[in-house]
Amino acid sequence: MKTIKYLAAVFVFYFALSLMTACSPHPGTGVWMANTDNELGISKMIVAFDGRVEFNSSKPEDAKWHCFWEKLNKNSLELDCTPSNHVDQPHKFHIISIDKLNAELRENEKLLARLKRLNENPVLPK
Repeated sequence: MKTIKYLAAVFVFYFALSLMTACSPHPGTGVWMANTDNELGISKMIVAFDGRVEFNSSKPEDAKWHCFWEKLNKNSLELDCTPSNHVDQPHKFHIISIDKLNAELRENEKLLARLKRLNENPVLPK
């Protein structure tokens, strides 16, 4: 009887532990700032945990971009984006995490911006 109680207690412990263990966020999520001047004139990009991305661009003209991301692999996200000034011209971008603090924004193989992670919570308004 003691063995059954012991096994039940161990099972409950590990079951509770598994419920408390959360998935870690994708390394591409976060608030990113462009390190240098870039082709789109992006200064800040918010990649939220819920699959949404927003950023503003100033080149070639001002636009607010609305995107949805999906995981490609452990270091890359694919972004399906639409600019506010040309909603009929969607774009696909990739965020590639170099390490915890650095990433690159690419369109196809072309480097658009080098990004540095800011210590901010990546939450977008609903």
